Amino acid sequence: MVDDTIAVDVTDQGAGPAAGTDVFRRRAHDSGDHGIGLALARRLAEAEGGRLRLMRTDPTRFTLVLPTR
Repeated sequence: MVDDTIAVDVTDQGAGPAAGTDVFRRRAHDSGDHGIGLALARRLAEAEGGRLRLMRTDPTRFTLVLPTR
């Protein structure tokens, strides 16, 4: 925890998206890509005054930062 925030890192073992890919862009239901999960997660974080960032792609690591107040 730093100041009035808390950070949570989420990782997995797989390789992440290709360079230049906007993983937070909501995709059409029939696009063949994955759906709305990351777009929704980012919007929820921002609605609470936080942020969600892709920090690394290999291995994939996201960081969620939320205010504690």
